[in-house]
Amino acid sequence: MKPVTGTSATGHRRERWKLAAALLLLLAAGWFLHVTFRSDLPKPNVKPFSTLGGFAADEVVALIGGQASIAIVSEIPDPKSPAGDPMVRSIKMVAAEVDGFKEALQRQGRFTYLPELKLVRPSDAIKTVWPSGAFLKLLQSLPNQATLVAFCSLPGQLSPTERNLIQSRTGRLIIVGGVVPEVKPLVDSRLAHLAISARVPVPPPERDGPETPEGWVRRVYAALKP
Repeated sequence: MKPVTGTSATGHRRERWKLAAALLLLLAAGWFLHVTFRSDLPKPNVKPFSTLGGFAADEVVALIGGQASIAIVSEIPDPKSPAGDPMVRSIKMVAAEVDGFKEALQRQGRFTYLPELKLVRPSDAIKTVWPSGAFLKLLQSLPNQATLVAFCSLPGQLSPTERNLIQSRTGRLIIVGGVVPEVKPLVDSRLAHLAISARVPVPPPERDGPETPEGWVRRVYAALKP
């Protein structure tokens, strides 16, 4: 068997790191979903997610100012999935993030919104699924100065055309979601101008007792900038 060397070895290490990060996130998400969506609770608590949207809005205003045209990409669950599935209910929380984001923006400036793109998350998918060519089509359709805010992951492999379009636009690309090890390379390469992503591993609470939604967001999520 030939040894793995050079670029191949680097690629294997990168894939192992992505897999490890994804597994850690899934373990944390499993616990959180169990607590948040227990059957004995009357309804899910959306406050942490709307607070996350507000936190993202504060960071966006600090980046682009108080006036802009914004295009939002979000996810919705597969309508064929069982309504009680914890992952389905988790994806529905993205709507609370978007609502919290918009509410916080409107308190801080004048913003207009382009038609929102909603991507269906298949029931067996653990991350965002972009239909073939959908991201390129979106980039080509956006006004040059519009800010693109993705409440989801970007496609796994960006094409050279997509990279060039992102870098040639004056509008900013912002990601709300994903995990830091996965998203940070996009920020470091200035493909994304801001990302609000989950820390891996998530640090424990600083003190015992109930945690505020604001405290939970700042403990679990990091604001990544170039």
